[in-house]
Amino acid sequence: MNAPPAQFTQTEDGVSIAYQQRGAGPPLVVSSGLIPPLEEDWREDGWAGRLARRFRVVRFDPRGCGLSQFEVGADGIDAEAEDVAAVARATGSSQVALLGYSLGVSAAVACAVREPDLVQRLILHAPIVGRAAAASEPIDPEAEHPAQIAGEVIEGLMKLGFRYNDEPARRAMMTMVIPEASADELALIGESLRAYASAERILQVVPQLRSRATEALLSRIRTPTLVSVPAEEAGRSDGRRWTRSIEGAQMVVVRSRSGIILPGSPAVEDFARAVEDFAADEQERATRPDAAARTRTVLFTDLKDSTDLTDRLGNVEARRIMREVERQTRAAIHAHGGTEVKGLGDGMMAWFPLASGALDAAVELQQAVGRMDEPVEIGLSIGVDAGEPIEESGDLFGAAVNRAARIVGCASEGEVLVSSIVRGLVQGQRFRFNDRGLAQLRGIAESTHLFELDWRSRNDGAAAGTETAGRATWAG
Repeated sequence: MNAPPAQFTQTEDGVSIAYQQRGAGPPLVVSSGLIPPLEEDWREDGWAGRLARRFRVVRFDPRGCGLSQFEVGADGIDAEAEDVAAVARATGSSQVALLGYSLGVSAAVACAVREPDLVQRLILHAPIVGRAAAASEPIDPEAEHPAQIAGEVIEGLMKLGFRYNDEPARRAMMTMVIPEASADELALIGESLRAYASAERILQVVPQLRSRATEALLSRIRTPTLVSVPAEEAGRSDGRRWTRSIEGAQMVVVRSRSGIILPGSPAVEDFARAVEDFAADEQERATRPDAAARTRTVLFTDLKDSTDLTDRLGNVEARRIMREVERQTRAAIHAHGGTEVKGLGDGMMAWFPLASGALDAAVELQQAVGRMDEPVEIGLSIGVDAGEPIEESGDLFGAAVNRAARIVGCASEGEVLVSSIVRGLVQGQRFRFNDRGLAQLRGIAESTHLFELDWRSRNDGAAAGTETAGRATWAG
């Protein structure tokens, strides 16, 4: 799909800004900073093309880049925020959803703070500002902080690659920034960036990323906000710190190894669905079922004979093994779009927007536990059900939760048992089941038809292709 034609608007300080738009829904303005609006992203399998099915996606070249006015000085984030606001006003709408994408996050934050009546919803994907240390920590120039060292390496490669036009340095820098990209993709992005802005404009990015100015603005955001992070970074403090700093913010994890979402990757669908759900316009939101009662697939895990494990190995060794199982469980949940609800001592409860995501997570988890090299055999049972549970204070309640909790108790070591509801939701997909017949679950009047997921006969690569909404969400 070719890129849309360019249109032009002017900022309040008289700078000409070029923008593109596609789609017929409510406006979604994208601030991507110095990342050039490559045609590949407008493809049907690119994130911009995918979002254009639901929104009028508006992307622009900031001042000093692309088709926008080139001969402007380095005015910083405030000037870039004015570029964002000018494009938002050019949509003709009184309010817009605003997406800050990677290098464009800072300008989006500044615009949301300056123009709270203009920005109706704010999405911040892969915030990469101020990562050298936590916001409360002083930067020690003598300390060998890993993120600080990586930043210095990237800055050196950028100088070689763009100021001195060294192609191997550009490729090395892009490899660090987008590790999952192919050699051809890296070359395309590097060349596009070199043609997109001057070397001096590009080199302004690094000091901007090291600045704490943006993080200082987070507490002033009053717009409903979604923070999106790549799965590779979900366990780090950055996304969670940003989410905690913004009043009422939520956080979502997408299946990407970097902040750049490549066309055709699982992250495209994860990201698009999360944005669609979060940034739906008010009229549509009012006609949709309340989020507290939407269909969810509930998953419980149980580490079998955990008491015996402690008796045999002692507290320290048993707890080490249990922590590793917990780590594997969280990784599987996050990788397939799930939300961890709570730990249960020797198990965990989670929910998924799609039944297929829950089953893929169950398969991945059983495979991971099976590969653990421990002095004793580790057995994990998993139970899955689906329904419309009620959410209160981050916990879930209702029939689906009760059934899933009882189903896991019926599962033996290494088994994944599901209800007939879950089996029906994935009917016709790649999953295979063995009929376990009717079971009378404790405390539940009606019999429940159970099925065992035949996960051992599945193709090991199947889980990687499933579509999930990627909504691992924490309250701010």
